[in-house]
Amino acid sequence: MGVFQRRNHVRVIPGRMTEMLRRQWGLNSIISDHNAKNRDDHRHHAIDAIVVGVTTRSLLQRIATVAGGREALALEETIGKIEPPWPGFRDDLKAVIDRIVVSHKPDHGSLPKAGEAGRTAGQLHNDTAYGFTGKERKGVPLVVHRVPFMSLTEKELPLVRDRPLADALYSAIRGLSGKELGAALQAFAADGRYKGIRHVRIIEPVSVVPIRDEAGKAYKGYKGDANYRYDVWELPNGKWVEDVITMFDAHRTDIPPEQRRPHPAARRVLSLHQNDMVAYNHPAEGYVVGRVVKFSTSGQVTFAGNREAGALKARDADPEDRFKYFYKSAGAMRAVNLRQVRVDEIGQVFDPGPQDKASRDVRKGRLGGDA
Repeated sequence: MGVFQRRNHVRVIPGRMTEMLRRQWGLNSIISDHNAKNRDDHRHHAIDAIVVGVTTRSLLQRIATVAGGREALALEETIGKIEPPWPGFRDDLKAVIDRIVVSHKPDHGSLPKAGEAGRTAGQLHNDTAYGFTGKERKGVPLVVHRVPFMSLTEKELPLVRDRPLADALYSAIRGLSGKELGAALQAFAADGRYKGIRHVRIIEPVSVVPIRDEAGKAYKGYKGDANYRYDVWELPNGKWVEDVITMFDAHRTDIPPEQRRPHPAARRVLSLHQNDMVAYNHPAEGYVVGRVVKFSTSGQVTFAGNREAGALKARDADPEDRFKYFYKSAGAMRAVNLRQVRVDEIGQVFDPGPQDKASRDVRKGRLGGDA
C-alpha cells in the first residue's frame, strides 16, 4: 500500500521580512511622501498582501538562511539588494493601487418584525436613568440623575439639586483639583451632616427618550445612545430635508413609517447608515467615493474618503495632517450631488448618479415633469 504524502502549501512570512521587501522595492512611497509605511491609508493592506503573494519559497528560504539571529538592519546589510519579481514591478503595482476603492461594510442590524425582537447595531439608549422634574429650559426637559459623590468637581456644583449640600461643598472643595480634591471629598464624606454620602442628585437640561407607564405617563427617561439612520427627503419644491432616526425609535413598532414622511408627495432620496458608501463632488478633490463616518440629531453628516484610515478625529484636528472631514447637511448634499453607491468586495463601484429629480429625469429622457 502506498503512503499518501500531503504537501504543505502554507508559508509564514514574518512581518519584518515584508517590511524589508516593501522598502527595498520602493513600495511604501506609492501611498506615502517618503519610503515608510503609511498606516493612515487603508491601501497599505493591499501592498502587504501583494508582497506576500510574490514572495516565493526560494526567496523565503534565502532570507531565512541569512537571517539567523540578526537584527533587521544587519540582515539587510548582509543579504544585499533583492531584485523585484519583474522589471517595472513598482510601476505596475502603483497603477493597481491608484485604482483601488476600499470597500467598507456597514452593520445595519435588523428592525423588529411581528413576533420577533430584531437585532440592533448599537445600544437603544444610555444606561443612566433620568427622572423628570416637570420643568423645561429652552424647550429641553430638566431632568435629575445621580452621580458618584467622589466624581464631583467644582464646576458641577451649580447643578447639585440639594442647594444646602452644594453650599457646604463650595466651602470644602473650592479651588481644588486632582489629589487635593479627592482628599477633600473623602474628608467631607467622613464627618459632619453628610457623613457616608455616596451619590449626589444632579439637575440639568437633557433630551431624553421617555419611558411611559400603562397610563401613558412618562416616569423616567434615557439618553438615546446612538442614531440608527439618516433619511433625506426631497420635497415637491426640490428642497432636501433630513429625518434622523434614533436607535430607540427605529425599534419601536408603534410608529407607522408614513408618519415620518415630511410631505405626502415627498420622495426619499437617501437612507444613510454609518459606514455606508457614498459618492459626491468635493470642491477641492473632485469626484470622491467616501463613507458615512457619523451623523448627529442636529442634521449634520460627517464623511471621509474611502481610503482614509487611522484615528480620523485626531487627524482632522491636526493642522499638519492633510486629512479633513467633509461635513454636509441635507440641504447642502444636493449641491454636491451626494448619492449612495455600492462598492463590492473587489472594489467595483456601482454609482447610480445624482438622485435629485431633475438629474433623474435627464437620465430617463424626460426634460420636464413626470411622464
